Amino acid sequence: MTEKVPLRLLELYSGIGGMQFAMKGADVPYCLVAAMELNDVANKVYKHNFPGDNLMQKNIEGLSVKEMEILNADIILMSPPCQPFTRIGNQKASEDPRTKSFLNILRIIKSMANPPKYILLENVKGFETSETREQLLSVLISVGYNYQEFLISPLQFGVPNSRLRYYLLAKLKPLNFQFPTSSEPIDHIPYVSPEKQSADHCDDVIVARDSIPYSCCRCGRPCLKVNGLIDPCPLSEYLEATADDEEFYLSGDILGRLGTVLDIVTPSSKRSCCFTKAYGTYVKGTGSVITTMKSESEIQETFESLKDTVDERLRSEQLLNLKLRYFSPQEVANLMCFPRYFSFPAATTTKQKFKLLGNSINVFVVSQLLKNSLLTDCR
Repeated sequence: MTEKVPLRLLELYSGIGGMQFAMKGADVPYCLVAAMELNDVANKVYKHNFPGDNLMQKNIEGLSVKEMEILNADIILMSPPCQPFTRIGNQKASEDPRTKSFLNILRIIKSMANPPKYILLENVKGFETSETREQLLSVLISVGYNYQEFLISPLQFGVPNSRLRYYLLAKLKPLNFQFPTSSEPIDHIPYVSPEKQSADHCDDVIVARDSIPYSCCRCGRPCLKVNGLIDPCPLSEYLEATADDEEFYLSGDILGRLGTVLDIVTPSSKRSCCFTKAYGTYVKGTGSVITTMKSESEIQETFESLKDTVDERLRSEQLLNLKLRYFSPQEVANLMCFPRYFSFPAATTTKQKFKLLGNSINVFVVSQLLKNSLLTDCR
């Protein structure tokens, strides 16, 4: 059996390295030709975890066709700026200046003599209804790509965290997917059984829905199913003993003013809300908070007793007893399935860590998309 030639990987908007960690998790040979990111703080984290790699602090808006041709990448992994497409953003899509760099990538791909064989793109839910997505699909079709879009969340993979995201996978023809593709985003990764993976035509393949035998990205145990859906591991698997630190506890002032809008979980919970880049700075809608000291019934009793309380001081005193805290940056990284050896440089502040993680990806979800859908022909 001949040895596989490593794929030449280009990581755009590389951030803290989530895409490369996902590539490692896909178990496909690769070599990084370059990673590109403008954010200096993110680049320090990337370099800390991948010290020998070709990391370029570069504005992708200025990237040229010639530079891309020289890199000669087989696969591009990217997560372009999401602010133009978020529900709380301005939703200007291609008219937003932050989209210019991505539009430049589309222009380059359309102009390349040898475009990459594989593309994976991640963005927020909302991208799929944007005019930018229409431009993306137009370029892929004109160049000659087969593609499939997805809208999926880590909860579907046994990870107790909601992070619904848009993903697009593309293969340059004659490469094809091993399952029939859809013109609309789908909400699962089709499972093609090993005995069907050698079929000549994807239309002849029997595809099972939600049947991939996942194991928990944290504890490694096989994920169980309840009523046909994967049952996530409890949050306790993702917590750090060192996180019960005063630095992460919510103040009485915050609890008095905003205690009623908190999403509170416990170590036994099997869910948590999506963590945004504002986590730790703002409370509402930025992610769950946790108590390791109280049960769900005690939390419910406390809030029941406070339902008619309008005095912020009294509400604060009662809620302080719950010992509510933010998840630590390491715990957020755990829930986003970064490997255990991932770390931040010592000089990175807590606020910077939360912001960088909020802008990153769920590593396990992307690794499964790579392994079970995009790179199946590389095995």
